[in-house]
Amino acid sequence: MKTNKLAVYGTLRDGKRETWKVDGFNLYFPGHRNYPVAMPNQDASDLVVEVVDVDEQDIDNYDVYEGVSSGLYERRLVEAYKDDKKVKAWMYTIGTLLLQSTGVFQEVPGKDWYSDKCQKLIHLT
Repeated sequence: MKTNKLAVYGTLRDGKRETWKVDGFNLYFPGHRNYPVAMPNQDASDLVVEVVDVDEQDIDNYDVYEGVSSGLYERRLVEAYKDDKKVKAWMYTIGTLLLQSTGVFQEVPGKDWYSDKCQKLIHLT
């Protein structure tokens, strides 16, 4: 499936774009609080994302940045929603390498990297 959208939930967010939601994922700190990771959970809902317009070159660059070839992250197609609007978008989720090399996962408060609670946790480290 081709799409020109990317759903971002962590360090790729700028906090200025409108927020959307994605179901089927929880958000965790993978052993540290430098960045979050989305982990599949079919019962989860309301992961806060921003939807960014991208082209194929952007996706190729993000794949490198996110370590897709090494298994750090995987790129998946998700459905983001806001009010009555829905859009298909790529989203980077935990890969096998990150899953296997991380012993402790701490849940991100409210599944929102930009929430006040999350930002306080980040600045405590």
